[in-house]
Amino acid sequence: MLFSEVLVSQHVKDMLINTVKNKRVSHAQLFLCQAGMPGLALALAYCQYISCPDRTGTDACGKCASCIKFDNLVHADMHFVFPNEKNASGKSNIPAYLGQWRELLKEKKGLITQYQWAEYIKAGKSLAIYERDIMDLINVLQSKPYESEYRFVIIWLPELMNETAANKLLKTLEEPDGKTLIILVSENTDNILPTILSRTQMLKINKLPTEDFVSVVSKLINCDSGQARIIGYITDFNLQQALEMGVNVVDVENYEYFVSMMRSAYALYHMQAHKVDFKGVEDWLKSMEELEKAACVNYLKYSLNMIRKCMIMNTDAASLIQLSPNEETFLKSFSPFVNLENGRQIMNVLDDAVKKLTVNNANVKMLFTDILLQIGKLLNKKGQ
Repeated sequence: MLFSEVLVSQHVKDMLINTVKNKRVSHAQLFLCQAGMPGLALALAYCQYISCPDRTGTDACGKCASCIKFDNLVHADMHFVFPNEKNASGKSNIPAYLGQWRELLKEKKGLITQYQWAEYIKAGKSLAIYERDIMDLINVLQSKPYESEYRFVIIWLPELMNETAANKLLKTLEEPDGKTLIILVSENTDNILPTILSRTQMLKINKLPTEDFVSVVSKLINCDSGQARIIGYITDFNLQQALEMGVNVVDVENYEYFVSMMRSAYALYHMQAHKVDFKGVEDWLKSMEELEKAACVNYLKYSLNMIRKCMIMNTDAASLIQLSPNEETFLKSFSPFVNLENGRQIMNVLDDAVKKLTVNNANVKMLFTDILLQIGKLLNKKGQ
């Protein structure tokens, strides 16, 4: 991963480049960014830059043997720790998942989320970083670097480390053997031990400045700057969500589920309960229960995309939307009830549901009942 490929501000990149130029690379760093920001990609680019023997003043060369290995995520001195499923063997699952980890990172160019990872590996349980994962890492770090001056470790989502694992990591963070760079890439430091935070140098990675965001999005999804700006407002300038808006899915079954849910939610919270088809709601919930988890996730993502389209239909960027005839007919009547405020809140409900389903393995019936109730309340905020 080159710095030029990472969609963060140049100021952040320059800060990291200067640590290398001035030979002040801190051995334990924490990159803090919101979900949807490329903190992981930035960590990869930083490690590649340090390792590159032909780096320039602004980036790695991208051509040497080291860069090629980093680009393929197979460099012998690059090590990863990431959330995984618990098993009964007492051994770390990370080696078993490395192939999928590399595939997803390369496909998404380092811009991934926790629930995307859980969905990709078809996790049936909650994901965490365990003591066995840290013990394996400590054993690996006892050997000398094979090819680079440094050994590199990226710990993705350290907030998911259990307390035993976190305590095992403390000594390594404080006094790693030899030249070792450990980067923790976090989205929420609230669940990280204070003793770990105190041993790391933190770098906060903010959202792209508005004009940079507009420039990147307009180029990557082929729209004009005005449309990209509207997308920014709708997604709260979340880069990952903005790029996903370029994907338009037409799905007859999911469309029918979506219409049923929205009509029931609307009637229920506009004091029209007599119009609610309660048997239909129960049948809808039963249909959700009968779906495989991956299908439920796809439906939630479809619903997210439909809410985004509702919001866009109320703007000057409506030409961006691709709809089937049925979708267009329904959204013309439904979109007036989705404004910028409640639309974002509905998206948060759906996004949170995806996380609960893929990461926490939530009960499907309870989850979708809660979605119905929350969306109904939010639709009632129309015009407030």
